[in-house]
Amino acid sequence: MTEQLGPARLDEAVAWFEENAAAARAVIVALSPESLRVVPDGEPWNVASIVSHMGAALHFSLAVEAVMRGGPPLGPEVFAENRAKVEAAAGASKEDLLAAFDEGVAAFRQHLASLDEEEYGRVYTMRDPFGRETTWSSRFGVWRQVTHLQEHVAQIRDWLARGSAPTA
Repeated sequence: MTEQLGPARLDEAVAWFEENAAAARAVIVALSPESLRVVPDGEPWNVASIVSHMGAALHFSLAVEAVMRGGPPLGPEVFAENRAKVEAAAGASKEDLLAAFDEGVAAFRQHLASLDEEEYGRVYTMRDPFGRETTWSSRFGVWRQVTHLQEHVAQIRDWLARGSAPTA
């Protein structure tokens, strides 16, 4: 990260996150059980897996924030564990997916509430899970999570618009 992305002020970031989390939740609520099983040709995950990934990514971002503040480093195994959880969610119910998404949103919301303006904008240098030096800030983390939610909401809409057949 070479520049600060995302809203400059914490209150703007909170509002932006809340708006996009609510929009993502509305898309999840509107999904039918059949639409959760849609897998477009050539895609490894179904819609349920993408919904699970959205919630899991919020927790992963909090783990990165902890590393940034001096916590233990994340190893590559964290990615494998996260992927396994997402893939296991392929057959989950909408209620379970929604509960996991809501839990991720609540955890991220709690993290945002713990920040002040100074901490929100502070840039840290740290090692990523592959040992490379990188920079991170809470401001970048909010930008990454909101754009991640936007990306996957658009992806779900696109997949459903393609009319791909649900899988068992």
